[in-house]
Amino acid sequence: MPGLDFILVFPNRKNDKIQMTITANGNPAYFTKVEEVVKAAPKLQDWKFTTFVQPQHAYEELENGLDKPYVFQDITLKTSELKFMPFKYNCEKKIDMIVYLKNFTLYSHNKNLLQLIYFMMQDLLGEKSLYENINFVELGQLPDEEKNELICMYDLQYYLDHLNSQPL
Repeated sequence: MPGLDFILVFPNRKNDKIQMTITANGNPAYFTKVEEVVKAAPKLQDWKFTTFVQPQHAYEELENGLDKPYVFQDITLKTSELKFMPFKYNCEKKIDMIVYLKNFTLYSHNKNLLQLIYFMMQDLLGEKSLYENINFVELGQLPDEEKNELICMYDLQYYLDHLNSQPL
């Protein structure tokens, strides 16, 4: 189906279900279609159909720095080591933000860095939440001196939940 992708995950154990995730690859124009396809999916005993790429991290692992690093070409990053700061503006639910990395100056030449950060945020938030809540991401070097206003990346979902609970 145009605009949609399918991700199949075969189980490690015999009694687990095959999982098929229907994704719009972050394109909001296809979000409704993804939901329609999964709703219309047949009920099969050994299959589980899921809408959108779902969050993949356990909060406790991230908080304790026990998350596995993302390795892509010459980049090695852990979500637990990233911080962010939202830009300040009124009455907006979709945020612009700066993501701070320890080694930004080392990695800044890599054209895939921003794409990797988006991939990490998708694993943290899930596909739909990422594209419904994040408008723009800028990258920067994590300051040597810790600033109190920076928020741990693993708290991004809590930040968004709080923001979305506020009246417009």
